[in-house]
Amino acid sequence: MPITETRSSLHQLSPSKLSAFITCPTMFKARYILGIKSPPSASMVLGRAVHAGLELLGRRRQMDLLVAVDDLINEFNETLKADIEGEGLEIKPDELAKLREAGEQLIRLYLGRYGHEKPVSSELHLDEPLIHPSTGEVYQRPSLPGIEPGELSLYGIVDSVLEEPDGLVVVDYKVTARTSADSSVMLTHRMQLLCYAWLMSRASDRPVKALEIRQLVRKKQPDISVTRLPVPGNVSYAPMFDTIDALLATVDGDAYLSRYGFLCHASCDGYRLCSPLA
Repeated sequence: MPITETRSSLHQLSPSKLSAFITCPTMFKARYILGIKSPPSASMVLGRAVHAGLELLGRRRQMDLLVAVDDLINEFNETLKADIEGEGLEIKPDELAKLREAGEQLIRLYLGRYGHEKPVSSELHLDEPLIHPSTGEVYQRPSLPGIEPGELSLYGIVDSVLEEPDGLVVVDYKVTARTSADSSVMLTHRMQLLCYAWLMSRASDRPVKALEIRQLVRKKQPDISVTRLPVPGNVSYAPMFDTIDALLATVDGDAYLSRYGFLCHASCDGYRLCSPLA
């Protein structure tokens, strides 16, 4: 896969950018500084299409509209088709049939379990200036080609927000091949959850009482596994801001370390930047 011309996307930060930096700074550089993009896997396009179906469900329930399962499945199939064509993916007919079956099963299961919910918001886009907790100053964008000077913000999309008597619950969907334990979910998605909690604290005067990960597990007998993480009133956002400081220092110093591990693979966006075998 050739390296594209430099086109940084760091005019704002996001939970996915911070998580990528934690995983491997070199991968972060490839993806968000150089603009190297690996083609999505079949599992990734399946997850995005299921998200589209659940987004339609949330928006209709938010407005107290009736929801037909056929509408959700049509939305899923149309998104799946458009994504595959848009990415130029070659998926064999039998594999595509399995993807469609898996997605439709997950949507039916989710509708049966959560179709009664009425979210206060669905696919909520949040964009808040990042303010240093110690100095009170707004973070500034890094000095990179193509980025105009200005305030650095944190941007995120919350899948669903539910209202309970004592606060809000932020819900995030994950389409997975296997169920992860609660402890693993917390470690894997801690940065994302911190970012969502911070964004909601800036955007709403109601407290966020919990963050909930709903794993839609794609297997022979599909399942939904839920991990709910209570948000303490004195939650510390220090890990988030420490990561932001480290990220900006790395970008300013152009010193991206490679974090080699057993998960390293040729499908990684940064593989050709750090692998001696590439």
